[in-house]
Amino acid sequence: MKVVWTRRARYRLQQILEYIAEDHPVNAERWVNKWIDRGDSLKDMPERGRVVPEYYDPDIWEILE
Repeated sequence: MKVVWTRRARYRLQQILEYIAEDHPVNAERWVNKWIDRGDSLKDMPERGRVVPEYYDPDIWEILE
């Protein structure tokens, strides 16, 4: 499985990073890196996620927590 981050996902992560960084810059970096690692882990462990139901496409997965 290949992991591809959508433009929207990258943009949202950047927004979250900037928001958290206003008060906690170090935590912001850690938080975003944690989610990037989790998303990238779908490549080797796709069972960690699920197919995104609203797309009806078995190639589009997400991780919920």
